[in-house]
Amino acid sequence: MKLELENKGYEPWEKELDFNQNSVAEIFDDLNLKESLKIKFSVFPSERDVWTVETQIIGMQELECARTLEPVMHPIDLSFTVVANKVAGIKEQQFNDEEDEFFEIDIPQAQNFVDFSECVRQMVILNEPINPLKDPEASFNWEDPEQEKDSEAVDPRWEKLKEWKPKV
Repeated sequence: MKLELENKGYEPWEKELDFNQNSVAEIFDDLNLKESLKIKFSVFPSERDVWTVETQIIGMQELECARTLEPVMHPIDLSFTVVANKVAGIKEQQFNDEEDEFFEIDIPQAQNFVDFSECVRQMVILNEPINPLKDPEASFNWEDPEQEKDSEAVDPRWEKLKEWKPKV
């Protein structure tokens, strides 16, 4: 999930990319993504070798229902901000998520792209519901057939113990 950093000076620009199972199979398998993942990038160059990228992700994720274990389609519509910096002296891209408001990515001087894979992975995982439900409006009660049988048959010894209760 790479975005080429085009040299357009300090003018903001936008780009939309579609990623599918063939282009980033590892992430699609890891996150159970279905169909394609559409990512819209709005790039705002702020200084020399510094870009602020506002990112929007739209797609579908297949999760397992917490009640019935059936597949549940969960829509993904997320936005986040990434600040990309070209830094001298590093050999590969470095990811920093210590800030609460945005992700920070340092890239080598010679690299002309930013890889957003880790940002997308983290945002999708954080957006997953804890207990996805196929039909959240339906009431659901577990019925234990063994419990019904036990309640009908009462041990006769209990009756003798109940007689003792008023005496004590």
